[in-house]
Amino acid sequence: MDITPRKYTDFPFVSAPHRNLMVDLVSTMENRLESQLKPCTLPSDVQYYYTPSGASHGSLYIRSGHSSSQVDFVLGSWIHCKLPTGGALNITSLSAYLNASTDAPNFLIELIQSSPTSLVFLLDLPPRKDPVLYPE
Repeated sequence: MDITPRKYTDFPFVSAPHRNLMVDLVSTMENRLESQLKPCTLPSDVQYYYTPSGASHGSLYIRSGHSSSQVDFVLGSWIHCKLPTGGALNITSLSAYLNASTDAPNFLIELIQSSPTSLVFLLDLPPRKDPVLYPE
């Protein structure tokens, strides 16, 4: 069982296209927001964790925004869990949350794969204000 500590951007258990998409998204986000974000300060055992049996692995990545930034924080994670059927469940996600200085929507993307032929793609841009009450 490989229990080598991993980085959030390794995405070690997903297919190459899935990994490439997530790496591109994280890289783009970091390149555009780098000056607005503080480094990730999570302890290594929180950034990468696994069960003693090796059946489940996960990674968590959080970067807070500087006080002058419109970004409140960025949250990324992946989880890999072996299923009793012999397959595996892999979930990767990236979220960006903005502070109250902007009305731009928050951002969430998540990919859920439970077999080589099953992929759920979630993209959510939750509004900052209720669109019914604030139609502008």
